[in-house]
Amino acid sequence: MSGPDRQETVILGAGPAGLAAAYCLARRGRPYLLLEQGEQAGAGLRLVDPEMTFVSPTPLSRLPGMESLKGEAPYMTLGRYVELLERYRRQHGIAVTTGARVERVERRGDGFEVVYRDAAGASRAVAARFVINATGVVSAPVLPPDFDPAAITIPWVHSREARRETLAASRRLLVVGGGISADDVIGDWLQVRRSGERAWLALRSRLRVAPKTLLGIDVHYWVWLVEQLPILPWVWRKFRRNPILGGNLSPAIRRGDVLRVPPVSRYLADRVELAGGERIEPDLIVFATGFTYATPHLGDLFRWPKDGRPRVRGCESLDAPGLFLLGLHFGRTFASPFLRGIARDADYVARRIARQAGR
Repeated sequence: MSGPDRQETVILGAGPAGLAAAYCLARRGRPYLLLEQGEQAGAGLRLVDPEMTFVSPTPLSRLPGMESLKGEAPYMTLGRYVELLERYRRQHGIAVTTGARVERVERRGDGFEVVYRDAAGASRAVAARFVINATGVVSAPVLPPDFDPAAITIPWVHSREARRETLAASRRLLVVGGGISADDVIGDWLQVRRSGERAWLALRSRLRVAPKTLLGIDVHYWVWLVEQLPILPWVWRKFRRNPILGGNLSPAIRRGDVLRVPPVSRYLADRVELAGGERIEPDLIVFATGFTYATPHLGDLFRWPKDGRPRVRGCESLDAPGLFLLGLHFGRTFASPFLRGIARDADYVARRIARQAGR
C-alpha cells in the first residue's frame, strides 16, 4: 500500500445520508470522497424488500436538492425510493467510489486516515480532515445472542430478507421480536396466508403501539416541533425504541390470527422452547430483532456507553472531533435516524465542515 491520498472529507456509505452529505458539501464548494462497499449507490437499501412501504409520509422523505415528490404515492415503497435515489445521484453528478470496503478509520494528528479495500482487492488509504459516517443500519442486522445457526435445522431469515413468497410457503410461522419490522412481516403474512396456517409472535417486552393519525393527520407532522428541541436524557430513555404506528400486530392478536407467546428460551435443532417450557415446531423463523448502527470500522473513535446513549453532540463524536455520524439514533434530534432528520442533519454537518475548513 502506497502513502495515503489526501481529501478534505471522506464520506462512508452512499445511501440517502451519504448522498445527501455529498450534495450539501458540493453545494458549498467543498471537496469529498464518497466510499460505498456495494456495487452501486443505495446498496444497503436494495437488500430490503422493495415492496415495503415507508411508515412516514412521502413529503417527509425528500433529501436536500431532491426533486419534488408531488404526484408520488402518499406512502412510498422502498423500491420506488431507490429509483428516486439513483435519479438524485445522477441529477447532481454525485461521484461514488463503489466496491470500497472500509477496514478502519484511525486518528492521525488533527485528522484521520481511512483504510479500505478497493473493488480489485487492493489496500488503499486516504488522509482526511473530516469523516462522515453514513453507513446506516441495514448492513448490520441483529440476531439473538443465544441463537446458533449451525445448531438448528428450521429454516430462518432475518426480517431484512423476508419476502412474501417466503412467508407464503410457511404454514407455522414464528416471528421473534415486536417492533416495526415484526409488524411489516405480519402484515405481509396476513396477505398471503392460507386457511389453517398459524403464526406465533415471541416477545420479551410489551408492544409499543401509537396511533398513526391524530385528528386525521399523520402523527409525523404533529411531532415536527418536538423534533426541533434539544434531546434531554429522559427523552432518550423513554424513546430508545420507536413505537409501531397503527400497524398489524395488535389487531391480528386481538382477532386470534396471531398467537402471542412467551420469549424464546432455547433454540433446539427442530423446535423452539419458550419461557415456561412449552415447545413449538415452526417451519420458518423470522427474526424481527432489529439492526444496529454499523461502526466496527471506527474502532475507539466511537464508543457506546453502558446506557446505550451515543457520545455525540450535533452529530459529531465527542471522542473524536471531526468525525460526524449521520442517521444515528438521537445523533442531533429526535428525527436523526429518519429521512426527514437525515436531510436536515446532512445540511447541518456540511455547513459545519464548510465553516471549519474555511478558517
